[in-house]
Amino acid sequence: MKGMVAAVSLAFVWPQPGAHGGFLHPEVLNKLGIAVVFYLNGLSLSMQSSRQGASRWQVHLLIQFSTFILFPMLVLGLL
Repeated sequence: MKGMVAAVSLAFVWPQPGAHGGFLHPEVLNKLGIAVVFYLNGLSLSMQSSRQGASRWQVHLLIQFSTFILFPMLVLGLL
């Protein structure tokens, strides 16, 4: 908690490094941080649960169809 308060206070006092074009390059650092979180989350999965998830390809196909075809068509009023 103290670290979070310190980070917010520092950002309030000295916002230039985290601003667009600052030396921390937040446009790159944000994407890198998200990629690291997903990578570390994937490392924590067991091989058995990965195999079980991959074996359910019908469910994955249904979700991909719904997300990228069905819902956009509903939003655009094509269905």
